[in-house]
Amino acid sequence: MGQSLYLVRHAEATGQDPDAKLTKTGKEDAASLIHFFGTKKIDRIITSPYERALKTIEPSARHLNIPIETDNRLKERVLTTKKLMDWESPLQESFLYKDRKLTGGETSNEATQRILAVCNEVPQQWRTRC
Repeated sequence: MGQSLYLVRHAEATGQDPDAKLTKTGKEDAASLIHFFGTKKIDRIITSPYERALKTIEPSARHLNIPIETDNRLKERVLTTKKLMDWESPLQESFLYKDRKLTGGETSNEATQRILAVCNEVPQQWRTRC
């Protein structure tokens, strides 16, 4: 039987800053993941170091008694370091034009590649541990 890889984006948060907290709904959603993951065989939990990502998976990790590993490659993409009055339009365009890079930012393709690198390493690590 093959291995499964579950990708979970953070629950609802108060913002996009690295230290943004989960909202009340986000905390409830994080708690509900216990029921989903409680029926799965989970070997590892790897997450972004951002507060909202850690707090989303913490209840399940505690329930399953699995340590949480963080990987900086799972951080959210920086659209730009420049202050934008309208950030939604450039964000939408970044998904249409995946190689478009704004000042100090990262393209959609660059972000995809670093996240896929983490995903591709996991099965390799399973094979080397067996």
